[in-house]
Amino acid sequence: MDRKAEYTASTLRICIDEIKTAENDIKGRICGIAVKKQETFSGSSELFLLVDRLLDEIGKPLSSRKSRSFREEDGNQLIPYNYKPCIYHTSEEIQKLGGRIMTRDVTFTSRLRSSWQGIVKDEKNHLIGKFESDLEFIDLLYDHGVTGEAYNKD
Repeated sequence: MDRKAEYTASTLRICIDEIKTAENDIKGRICGIAVKKQETFSGSSELFLLVDRLLDEIGKPLSSRKSRSFREEDGNQLIPYNYKPCIYHTSEEIQKLGGRIMTRDVTFTSRLRSSWQGIVKDEKNHLIGKFESDLEFIDLLYDHGVTGEAYNKD
């Protein structure tokens, strides 16, 4: 029996809509209860940047490092921890959204050593695995759906 997920502010739903087989990369969207509007990404590198930006905006989990930039300081302020982030959507609204290829719910528990830690579940709330780094996260994503039969869905 499938369990309904109850999302936290630091849970992001990653909807994979397309796989670019030539580059072995992905395209899709990210949403969450604390994300104002769906954000799109084209490739793993954009996914990394987008997740970091969204978690900074949510304010949880707090990054253990301050991002450096050669730009003016006005757009690169460190955002403080937010114990009660703004909630824009219900868990039910987020569960209705999904990717054409696959859907993953990722709960980020911490952001230590300039990396991510957390858990990955499928769209039916079944645990896929835990990760201690952003590279382990990508490995979980690619090992459980972005290979093999996922390429043949189109």
